[in-house]
Amino acid sequence: PNGAGKTTLISIICGLVNPTSGSVLADGHDIIKEYRAARARIGLVPQELTTDAFETVWATVSFSRGLFGLPRNPAHVERVLKDLSLWDKRDNRIMTLSGGMKRRVLIAKALAHEPQILFLDEPTAGVDVELRQDMWKLVRRLRDDG
Repeated sequence: PNGAGKTTLISIICGLVNPTSGSVLADGHDIIKEYRAARARIGLVPQELTTDAFETVWATVSFSRGLFGLPRNPAHVERVLKDLSLWDKRDNRIMTLSGGMKRRVLIAKALAHEPQILFLDEPTAGVDVELRQDMWKLVRRLRDDG
């Protein structure tokens, strides 16, 4: 339910909030002692739309990959954008996209570095029913693909 602490827990696991006690392992890596290793295994789709409005879709997703020290991989970025029906929007600035497309960009950013764990914090908030169904199909496909 609302207020249960889902976003807080996700924020702790992803290293955005410091835990007051206890420990958390992400794919076997302590989120405090092995922050970089743990965080590299996690993709986060935040609740809020947080992107550079003046950047293009392609640049935004490619930059996210680079944040994790990974080399450029245009083929992977292309595949992610195509999977999310963003390929034809790759040269568009984020500010020109609909709310649903912006949500898809957040998912693409989270998948850019090929994480083993994916957190989706209210990924369908503010999107229409058709897009919501498409997004959940994508999530199921990602799960089925491991």
